[in-house]
Amino acid sequence: KKIVKDGTGQEYDGVDLMNHAFSLGKPIIILDDLLTESGKDIQKGYLQIYSGSILGIRNPKAHANLITSKENAIHFLFVVSLLMSKTDDSKSFLAHS
Repeated sequence: KKIVKDGTGQEYDGVDLMNHAFSLGKPIIILDDLLTESGKDIQKGYLQIYSGSILGIRNPKAHANLITSKENAIHFLFVVSLLMSKTDDSKSFLAHS
């Protein structure tokens, strides 16, 4: 959230935040070489995974009082670990400063 705010001057949340952070048009966080088709596919695919994680994992838990099993919690931690690792490995945190 801070990376996007620093890069845009705007504060976003949820899926809107992911769309600004990882967009193909003006990404704040670049995950791969956007001059190649493979790089664009990686950027778009991870954008969808980040957005999907917000919609399918975070939002239901944040907006409803759901109970998560131990097994599902472990799966969610794996997803978050993957996404944070990919962000840590990104090419540039401030592509458009």
